[in-house]
Amino acid sequence: MDQKEINILNYSDYREFLKDKFEEKKSQSGNWSYGMWAKQLGLNSVSAVTMIINGQRHAGKGIIDKLCKYYNFNEKEERYFRELVKIQKSAKDDPSYVVLMLEQSQEIKDLKGITEDKIDLIFNWASYALREMTQLKDFKNDPEWMAQRLKSKITPELALKIVEQMKKEGVIEETENGLAPLGTIVPKTEINRTHARQYHHDLLESSKDAFELPIDQRAFHASTLTVDKTQLAQMKEFIRDFQIKFSEKFEVNPGDEVFQLNLQFFPLTKKID
Repeated sequence: MDQKEINILNYSDYREFLKDKFEEKKSQSGNWSYGMWAKQLGLNSVSAVTMIINGQRHAGKGIIDKLCKYYNFNEKEERYFRELVKIQKSAKDDPSYVVLMLEQSQEIKDLKGITEDKIDLIFNWASYALREMTQLKDFKNDPEWMAQRLKSKITPELALKIVEQMKKEGVIEETENGLAPLGTIVPKTEINRTHARQYHHDLLESSKDAFELPIDQRAFHASTLTVDKTQLAQMKEFIRDFQIKFSEKFEVNPGDEVFQLNLQFFPLTKKID
């Protein structure tokens, strides 16, 4: 694999970039190891690297800073790399954030090659639900069980189709105990907004159904406020950071149930000419 192919700007998954750079180094030096890499990065533990590579955790700010310095990224490459990390941290919970970052990043917009199957996976709410369900204590690798656990909102046939697609895309893998998360659902290029709209339309329909749940199993909150529109980008970034921090604080494996967190923020007024 030549150096051009391992340019960060040619990647849509930061972990794949790191894996390829590791393999490139190993092909040049047979004794190259994760331990040596961790040492050069100034990390105390090899697991800090291997857990990121294996999809068990995301790179935190400290490691991101070290990686950017290690690879001597220029300003454009560093911004691109940091955006990829943000995408993968947030994409499994709300792919609209992926669309947002694609719209804000010209480098990411330039990527090509997404398949129709991948689009279907990205903007199908059941894909994310089924991926998370593999971390339930009572999980069963049985499409009938999966459909029932999702309150029969999907058919067993659709559950099986999505599971097979996720295995093909490297999102989940077969294990001795059934299935387990392997990667996140991340697009490789710009996505038609129609898919994102349909995804959120489906989630809003689920939100309506949630009104029937006992009040101790749900939370509905709303705020109406006057804002300075010039700070809109900061407000959207604040919401995205909250979503990431919420997941980091409360997501567990194994868990008891799969919950959905939805966030909407939009203007109620418009200018009059």
